[in-house]
Amino acid sequence: MNRPSLPKCPFLGLAGPDSDDIESLPEDWTGNPFDYLPDEYTLSEEERDLAERYRSGDISGGYLRSQIACFRAPRPLAEHEHRRGNLHAVQALLADSDLKLPASFVRLVETDHYVDRIRHNNIWLDIHPKLVSLPESPECKLLQIFVEGQGCDHWSLLLLPDGTHLVCYHGETLDTEGNYPSGWKPKFADYEFFECAPSFDQWLTVYFLDCQRGDEHYAEMLAKYPGM
Repeated sequence: MNRPSLPKCPFLGLAGPDSDDIESLPEDWTGNPFDYLPDEYTLSEEERDLAERYRSGDISGGYLRSQIACFRAPRPLAEHEHRRGNLHAVQALLADSDLKLPASFVRLVETDHYVDRIRHNNIWLDIHPKLVSLPESPECKLLQIFVEGQGCDHWSLLLLPDGTHLVCYHGETLDTEGNYPSGWKPKFADYEFFECAPSFDQWLTVYFLDCQRGDEHYAEMLAKYPGM
């Protein structure tokens, strides 16, 4: 089949279609995104305490230190279980179709200690376990998988009937029921979709590299503003 012709956003589009921050793959890209997964991080007892208190709204240990400790901390068990449950729900929806999830996506979502090594401060793995038809090509299905922390930017897999996929960006969420409880909803027909990457492996590689830069930034901020 012909792949949907979507406008392109800056290469992998991590910052949205209007960004000047164009991401790119390493020149020696191995093709395996997990080669670029950030290293494990072991929290100190103090950081564990700061993270726990931050989750309950207590920033008395310093806002910056508490927030970074929370970003570095492993996810709660309930969050891991919820994420895997969403994946299994999607797999059930796809069981009798020709649509295929990328193997690297399944591997990431099923592996808790991989997810615990994602310490991005702004873009998070968050599966909305429903398939939504692309308006101009209803046989192609969108699965929302990453969201920006303020809910202003979203990334989805666009699953194609031939078993392939691409990664696309859209500003509004596909989870209209969960995000608009007042009853007002944006018009789906007005959504704009942009192709970010021809494969999830490429998109995930750049995302992991951005996470690595985030780790470096955390260390710089803690050194620059001790005690905050």
